[in-house]
Amino acid sequence: MQLDAFELEAGLRLPDDYRAFLLETDRELGLGSYDLDGERLAIPEPYAFASPDPIRDVATRRHALRGLVPSHLLAFARDEVGNLLCIGIKAPRPGGVYLVRVPRAHQTPNTPRFLAPTFAEFLGSLEPASADSALPAPRPTRRLR
Repeated sequence: MQLDAFELEAGLRLPDDYRAFLLETDRELGLGSYDLDGERLAIPEPYAFASPDPIRDVATRRHALRGLVPSHLLAFARDEVGNLLCIGIKAPRPGGVYLVRVPRAHQTPNTPRFLAPTFAEFLGSLEPASADSALPAPRPTRRLR
C-alpha cells in the first residue's frame, strides 16, 4: 500500500483522520472552500499518493517544498491562490491543520497559521464543492479560527 510505504520511508505515522480520508476518498471534485480573513478560497483538489501528476503527489511535493513547509508539517492541498494547506505530522500539534502562505519572489516564508485542531474538523468547516465544477458553490461564510 502506498501510504504504508510513505510512512515507512518518512519515518512517521499520518494522523488517523487524514489517513482514513486518503484511503476512503477518491476526489474528482475539490475539497470545498474556506474563509480566510473574510475571503472565500477554493481548494480545487487535494494531493494524492502515487499520483501520476508529480504536482499532486504528496511524497513528491514533500521533497519539493522543503525549506518552505516546516518539517513538522505535510502539505495536503493548495488553495486557489497558492497557499499550502498542511497537516501536523509531528509535535507541537500532530493532526492540526495549518496554512502556509507561499511567499512571492521578494518575500520570506511566514509562520504557519493554525486553522483547526484536526483534519476532520477542518473538513467539517469547509463549504462543499459544487457538483458541476471543481470550484465550490457559493455559500454563506463560516469562519475558521
